[in-house]
Amino acid sequence: MRQLSTTVDALKSDQEDMRQLSTDVDALKRDQNDMYATVDALQRDQDDMYATVEALERDQDDMYATVDALQRDQDDMSATVDALKRDLDKEMNRTAALEQCLDETSKTQGDHDSRENSEPLLLVADREAIIQVDITSGSKVTLPLVGVGQPYALDYDPLTDYVYWSDYRNKQIKRARRDGSGMETIIDTGNRTISVAKKDGSSPRTLLTSPDIAWPYGLVLDPRNGLMYWTDYSKSGIYRAEMDGSDQTTITADLRNPDAITIDFKENRLYYRHQEYGIYSSDLLGNDIRRVLYEDGKWVVDIAVDEDFVYWSSIWPESSSSPWQGKIGKRQVKPSPLLYSDSPGIGS
Repeated sequence: MRQLSTTVDALKSDQEDMRQLSTDVDALKRDQNDMYATVDALQRDQDDMYATVEALERDQDDMYATVDALQRDQDDMSATVDALKRDLDKEMNRTAALEQCLDETSKTQGDHDSRENSEPLLLVADREAIIQVDITSGSKVTLPLVGVGQPYALDYDPLTDYVYWSDYRNKQIKRARRDGSGMETIIDTGNRTISVAKKDGSSPRTLLTSPDIAWPYGLVLDPRNGLMYWTDYSKSGIYRAEMDGSDQTTITADLRNPDAITIDFKENRLYYRHQEYGIYSSDLLGNDIRRVLYEDGKWVVDIAVDEDFVYWSSIWPESSSSPWQGKIGKRQVKPSPLLYSDSPGIGS
C-alpha cells in the first residue's frame, strides 16, 4: 500500500508538473502571439517608413524642380536687368549727347566763340578751299587755311570755332579755326567704315563696317534720339542706327547715287541727294517724299538747312554758267509724285 501510495503521489506530482508545463506552453503561446503582433507592428512601421521615404523623395524632387524654376527665373531676371541696363545706358548716352548739343548751341563765353556778335554764316567746301558765306548779305570770303587738301564734307563747332572737314584727296579728317590757327590732321581714313572719335581725333572706334555698310557717303547725327543716318552709295539707300552702331534700319533702298544728307530738326525731315542732280526730302521714316530741286547736270555734293531755306553746293560742267551754290525757300517745296522723274526744275 505504501508503494501504491508513493506511486500515486508520484503521478500527482507528474500531473502537477504537466499542469505547470501546460501553463508554460500557454505563456509561450502568448509570448509568440505578442511577438507576431510586434513583428506585424514593425512591418507596418517599416511600410510607413518606406512611404515616408518615398514622400520625402517626392518632396525632394519637387524641391529640385522648384530650385530649377527659381534658377531659370533668376536667369530671366538677370537677362531683363541686363537689357534694362543697356537701355538705361543708351538713354544716358542720348541725354549726354543732347545736353552737349544744347550746351554747344547755347550762349557761352569763350575766346573762340564768335556766335555772340556774328551774322549767320554758311561754310562751303569748294575744290581746294573752304569759303565762308554771309547768309544775310551773300558776301563770300575764303578762309586762310593752309594744306586744306580737297575738302568734301565739312562741319563747324561754334563753341571752339573749329571747322572740321574730310580731305578727299589725302583720305584724312582735318580741323582748323576760321582764322587758320590750330590747323591739324586728326584722323586718317579711307577704309569705308563708320567710326567715332573724340574731337581731337583720339580714341577712335569703328562702329560699322562691311557687310553692314558698303560705301557710306553722307552722315548726319540726331543727338536728340541717339541716332545716326547715312547714305550708302553702293546700296542705293538711306540707313539708320543707334550711335553705337546697333539696331540698323533701312529707311529707303530705292535711291540712285545717294550722297549728301542732313536733318531739319525743326520739321523732323531728312534732306538728301537722289538721281545725282536732285534734292529730295522725307520724314525721318522715309515717308512723305518731296522733290526740293532738280536741274539736269547739277551734281549735288552737299546740303544744309535752316529755318527758312535749303542750301546746296554742286559740281557743274566747266562750260556751265549756272551757280555752284544756292538756296531755295522751304515754302516752295511741296509733296511731289515725281520721285523718279528726270525732268529739270524746282518743286513748286
